[in-house]
Amino acid sequence: MSRKRIGIAATLASLAGSVIGAVIMCFVKAHICNDTDARIVWTGLFFVAVFVCGYIGQQLYFLCSRSYRVERHSLWWLSALVCAALLFGIGAGAQALFAQ
Repeated sequence: MSRKRIGIAATLASLAGSVIGAVIMCFVKAHICNDTDARIVWTGLFFVAVFVCGYIGQQLYFLCSRSYRVERHSLWWLSALVCAALLFGIGAGAQALFAQ
């Protein structure tokens, strides 16, 4: 990315993506979670969905913007995968502690 500050529009795009992901997961989770194990998994997936949808929202903004050009390292997907795994662990772990 060129050396510019990320603007308010990029932040709002990420926030909108996160909210959309959270709303979708809330509707899905409400109909599926019947037992404790399902709640643990879906809570972890909720955290991952908010992260992924926020990332997608920000990347869509960068794609449509003329003032930003995204330059990625060749292993950017590995860091995103590690972040998603950590978020899943945080969400599922917190729900598992709460369920006890």
